[in-house]
Amino acid sequence: MVPIPIDPSITDTVQPKQDTLGLPAPTLARFKKANIDLSNGYPYRPARPLYLDDATAIRGKSWDHIDAGARAAKTNPSKSNLLSAATKVTHLTAHIGTEIEGLQLKNLTDQQRDELALLIAERSVVFFRDQDISPQEQKVLGEHYGKVEVHPQVPQVPGVEGVTVIWPALQATERPANFRNPGGASRWHTDLVHELQPAGITHLHNDCVPSIGGDTLWASGYAAYEKLSPAFREIIDGREAVYASAHQYLERGREEEGGRLSKLFRQGRFHGTDLVNCGANDQFFLSPLAFEILSGQVLDCLSVITIVKDRAVYANYGFSHEASSLDQYTPVDSGISYV
Repeated sequence: MVPIPIDPSITDTVQPKQDTLGLPAPTLARFKKANIDLSNGYPYRPARPLYLDDATAIRGKSWDHIDAGARAAKTNPSKSNLLSAATKVTHLTAHIGTEIEGLQLKNLTDQQRDELALLIAERSVVFFRDQDISPQEQKVLGEHYGKVEVHPQVPQVPGVEGVTVIWPALQATERPANFRNPGGASRWHTDLVHELQPAGITHLHNDCVPSIGGDTLWASGYAAYEKLSPAFREIIDGREAVYASAHQYLERGREEEGGRLSKLFRQGRFHGTDLVNCGANDQFFLSPLAFEILSGQVLDCLSVITIVKDRAVYANYGFSHEASSLDQYTPVDSGISYV
C-alpha cells in the first residue's frame, strides 16, 4: 500500500521511509487479537505534507466542541457512577494522579465516560491497569470526547487513523538519542499546543513497559502556579508566547526558509484537559502542564508522578524520560476548556 496524505486535497507530499523493526511479542499478540493488518509493515506512516500552508489548512478552522467533563459537572459532579463501580480508588498525591481499579475502559457507559473526563480535569492524571482494549476500541473511547486528532506525518497503527505510535526504538532510527538529546517525547512537553484547537484529552496505552527504567513523569503546572508568590504570578500573567510544532514544513515560494506551524498563546491561568491512557496493559490519563516557562524555575514545586511497572510512586524532581517500549495514544481535541 502506497502511503497517502491524511487529506486527499494535498498533492505536494514527501513519501515516508519504510520501517523494518520487529514488533515486541505483547504488541504483536494484541494486534493479532484485534485483527490489525500488518501485511504492509508496521507502523503506517502517511505521506506528509511538504508545504506549511497545506499542513495548516488540515486543522485550520475551528469547530464546536461539547465538553464531556462539563456535562458530568452539571449532571453528577460526585462522579458516583464511575467511582462506585470501581473496586478501589486511590489518590496518589495531593495535587495530581488517581488510580482506579476494577474497571475496563471499553465497557464504560457514556455517563461513566463523562465522569471520567471530569475526574481527569480535577486530578490531571488517571491510571487504569490490566486493560483489555484494542486500538479500535481505544479510538472509539476517544471519539466520545471529541474530534480525534490525526497527525499529518507521525506513525500510526495500520488502519486506525488517530491512534499514533510512540516507540523509542523507532524514534531512535530517526534521531539517535543521547544524554543531552534524549529523543522522542523524553522531555517536558504538552501535546499539540500549537494548534488552533489543541488536544483536550490524550489517551495513552502502553503495550510494553520495561521491568527496569523507562519511567514516565507527569507534573501539575496548576499546582506549581499556585505555589508561586503573587509577585511572580504578576510576571507570568498576561504574557504571550509563540508555540510552534516540532515538525518542519516548507514555505511555498520561499522553500529555502522553511517554517513550522505556530500560534500565539497567552501565558497565565489556563484550564485545559488532556486525557492520556497508558500502561503495560495499564491505562493512564493526564492533563497538560498549564505552561512550560515554569519548568526551569520552579521544578522544586512540581508535583511529579513516576510510573514503574507495578506501581505509581510520588517524587519531586525535574526531568522526564518517557521510554516505554511501545505504546499508542489518541489525542482528542476540545475547543472549550473549563475549571
